[in-house]
Formats: sequence, structure tokens, C-alpha cells
Amino acid sequence: MRLAILANPRSGRGRGGALAQELAARLRARGHEVLEYTGVDRRDAMDWVHRVQPTVDRLAVVGGDGSLNAAATALRPPFPPVLLLPVGTANLLARELGLPSIPEEAAALLEADRVQPLDLGHILERRTFLVWDFGLGGELIRRFEEKRPDRIRKAQYLPLLGSLLKELRSLPPVHVHADGEDLGEFVYGVVSGVRTYATSWLHLGPAAYNDGWWEMYLFRRLSLPLILGTGLRAAFRRLHRSPHVLHRRTRAVRVEGASPSPVEVDGDYAGTTPVEFRLDGEALPLLVPPR
Repeated sequence: MRLAILANPRSGRGRGGALAQELAARLRARGHEVLEYTGVDRRDAMDWVHRVQPTVDRLAVVGGDGSLNAAATALRPPFPPVLLLPVGTANLLARELGLPSIPEEAAALLEADRVQPLDLGHILERRTFLVWDFGLGGELIRRFEEKRPDRIRKAQYLPLLGSLLKELRSLPPVHVHADGEDLGEFVYGVVSGVRTYATSWLHLGPAAYNDGWWEMYLFRRLSLPLILGTGLRAAFRRLHRSPHVLHRRTRAVRVEGASPSPVEVDGDYAGTTPVEFRLDGEALPLLVPPR
């Protein structure tokens, strides 16, 4: 096969490039033709994926959820099977699906045909396969990326989260419409195609990866006790049953308000409301191990 490998050199505390080279060497030893590329930034990575897609059979992304988002946004139907070798900060999708982080195992997975389609959404001129939110999560990521270090550690989010929790009342309410229905005003919302959020122990609730629907969780207000309570429910997989959360399945969402609310998409700050999200039948064929 002719394979392409896209590496994010900043992922894995700088290990992304080395892991991509090791993966390429193992694939060549197996008799495959391999194209390698290290992206300079998101735009550069997207341009390369767009150029090489017609010439390759499969694509491997060595990085985190944000790196996979860049590749998914650049791809055009029909999509080739895609592998994620996870070396990001959260690796949310990899943990949920059990994706291998060892190059030898990733090389074997690239040769297999086990694919999990992931429903792809569109928002703010990018695709999304994981989750997007407005309000609290978006503001946290926005503040983090203002002072983004070269090497990211999860603990670096904690001081920003602590300061943000003191400012919950300043989050602007926005109007949410879902599938043509006016749901009212909310200060925080999460729309997801997967089952976990932010960390592997925060469970949003039941979700299918390719049923043509995403799950939406909306909060009319926020307070520290409410966040702790809903976080506890999420740890026990009961967030969708919380009386403080409006849970809906949706295919199309519009969010707008008098004041802009920050928006995070697949782990990266993407802009502010107003936004429109839609599912239009596209699915990313992600290579996965046996469950």
C-alpha cells in the first residue's frame, strides 16, 4: 500500500516527530511505500493532506485530537481509512476506542480493515468528530491558547480553571436552536459525538458513533456546587439524567446571542458564537483495534 503519515512535532511533549519516523520505518520494513510530513501549523498540515489524499491508500496522523481534526477537515470524500497514533495531551478519542500508542501496533492496525465510522459535523469552517462546546469549556481553551507553552501538560489547565470558576456569572447567556426548535437561553453547552468529555472519567452519557445523531447537554446556569454535582453524575455515567441539564439528540444546532460566547472544537479554540453546526451524512473511517 501507499501510506501517508502526518506528524505534529509539538505533540507528546515533542515526541511526535520521532514516533512518526519510527512508524514510517516499520511500515517500510513491511513493504509499504510511505510519504512522511511534519506539519508546521494547522494550515500547513491541512494543505499537505489535501494534496496527497488522491495518491495514497491510507493516512496516519501522529498527534492528538486537534491534529486529527486538521486532517479530517482537509480530507474530501471518499475518505481513505485513517489511523490516529495518539501522542496528544488528553487523547480522548484514543482512550475511548482503545487506540494503540506503540508504533509497531499502529503499523499492524494500518494494515487491517477494522474501521469505526465517526459521524462528522461541520462548524466554524471545520469538521468535528469529537465534541464542541460554548461557554465554560470554550473560555478555558481560549485562555490556555493565549499563553500556550511549547510542551503541554494537563496540570497547566488547573490554574486557569480555578480562576475561571470564580467568574462563572460573567459567562454570557446565548440562545440555542436545535433542529428548528427554540430551546431558550443557556450559559454553557456541550455537543458530542462520543461518550466522554475533557477526561476519560467524565462520561456524557450514551452515544453511538455513526447513527447520524450527536448528543447535546445544555446548562441554563452555572455555579460551583452545580458543576461538582454534575461532574459526579458524569463520573457515574448519569449526566444525561441530571435535572440541571437539558439533554437532546440533534443533527443541527444554531447558537447566537447579544454577546459572543467562546467556542472550543475537538480540543482547540475555534472562535465565538454565533455558530451553526450540522451533520450531513459524512463519516470518518477510523481504523480501530478489536473491541
